[in-house]
Amino acid sequence: TVSKPADRSVAIDLLDRARKNFDLHRISTPYALKVSFQTNGAAQMEGGGTMEELYDGQSRWRWTGQLQDSNLIRIGAEDRIYGSNPSQAVPLRVQLVHSVLLRPIVHDTAAFLIRAANVERDGKTLSCLLLSHSLPPNPAPRSWVEREDCIDPATGLLVMWSEAPGIYAVYDYTGAADFHGHILPRQISIFEEGRLAIQVRVESLEDAPNLDPNLF
Repeated sequence: TVSKPADRSVAIDLLDRARKNFDLHRISTPYALKVSFQTNGAAQMEGGGTMEELYDGQSRWRWTGQLQDSNLIRIGAEDRIYGSNPSQAVPLRVQLVHSVLLRPIVHDTAAFLIRAANVERDGKTLSCLLLSHSLPPNPAPRSWVEREDCIDPATGLLVMWSEAPGIYAVYDYTGAADFHGHILPRQISIFEEGRLAIQVRVESLEDAPNLDPNLF
C-alpha cells in the first residue's frame, strides 16, 4: 500500500502522465483518428467494427462507431453532447474499445487508495498500480474492486489496463509515432478470462486542417 505522501505523489504523477498521453483533446490543431477492431466472444454484438473521432482543435468533436447494424454518432459542442438518436445504446464492444483507447485512466487518481508493485514483463520493469476506494482487512493480491494500470516509468506509457480481474488490455506501441506530444498504441489486445476477445488497430491519426464545420 502506498501511504507515504512522497510515494503517493510519485504514483499519482505517473498515472496523470499516462492519462494525459491519451487525452487528444489537449491538442490545439484539428485531427482525424481512425480505428478498426475485430471482436470474438459472447456479447450481444460481435464481429468487425470501426471507430472514428474528428476534433476541430478547439472544443468540438465528432465520434462515430459502427458494429454490425449499429451506427452511432455523437457530437460534442459547447459542453453538450448530441446524437442523431441520443438514447440509442452503445454496444458493449464499441464502448470497451472507446474506453481502452481514449479514456483508460481515471481523472481523480488522488481520491483512490493505491497499492503498487514493480514487475518484470518482456524485459522491462513496469509500475503496476491498483486503485480502489476501499479494501477489506488483509485483502487478496488483487481485489475485485481494484482497477489496475501498469505503466512503463521510463516512457510514461500505459502498457496494461484492467478494469476488473479477468479482463486485460495490452498496449503495443511498435511503430507508433509522436503526434503533437502524444503517442497512441498501434494495436491493443483485449483478453477476457485468458482468451483474446478484441483486437484493436489504430489505422491512422493525422492532422485534418480542412474539416467541414458542418460535421459538428
